[in-house]
Amino acid sequence: MTPGVKEQQRAELHKTIWQIASDLRGSYIATQREKELAKIISAENLKSEETGRFLDGALCTTGTATTKVLPAVSRFSKDKNHSAQKQYVIEKLGVFFELFFGLGSHGDNR
Repeated sequence: MTPGVKEQQRAELHKTIWQIASDLRGSYIATQREKELAKIISAENLKSEETGRFLDGALCTTGTATTKVLPAVSRFSKDKNHSAQKQYVIEKLGVFFELFFGLGSHGDNR
């Protein structure tokens, strides 16, 4: 085997190993992201599909986007502070978004 062929094989092997590592890292990050999101959805009793759409690419904190992920609650109830719950959920999802944005699968954004 000539030195040039050996170096080429070594370079191809190196590239393959790094691609496998990258794929595994992306898979791990995606799994962790889904686990963390499931925890938030469960803890805050959020609507799963709406929460996924809410986090799809950008965290929108204005308008009715946040309200759509929250569980149904009377805005006029004295026992439920809708605006405080909304702000708390925005903060939690903001931390989640900052942690996982740009990592893993779902393109390079999520």
